[in-house]
Amino acid sequence: MPRKPGRTGERAAQHEQGVLVRDTIAIHFMRMHRDHNYLNTLATEHPSAYVSLVTKTVPQTARLDVAVEHTVDLGQAMLEASQRLAAAQATLNLIDVTPATSDLAPATSDVVRDTSDV
Repeated sequence: MPRKPGRTGERAAQHEQGVLVRDTIAIHFMRMHRDHNYLNTLATEHPSAYVSLVTKTVPQTARLDVAVEHTVDLGQAMLEASQRLAAAQATLNLIDVTPATSDLAPATSDVVRDTSDV
């Protein structure tokens, strides 16, 4: 079923009107029963009426809008990480096992050159 134009605006107006009526009733209730212990009496003598009143006045849904923004200085974070790494390495007793020369690269004396064309 297609929506009727202006339907959302009508609902918003009805919602605002409902909130206004509810607030007016709450203000009137507080004025009338300011000095009386009406709600305590209602809760103890008529619990079903009290629960009905509470369920009608407590909101059943809540809308929560949260905006979170994070700013990270990546350069500063990398600098701090580098400093932590240097401090950690300074406290460790590491043995350097890097060979002085690589066994993978042939020595210059092992290279055979073809000098027949010279």
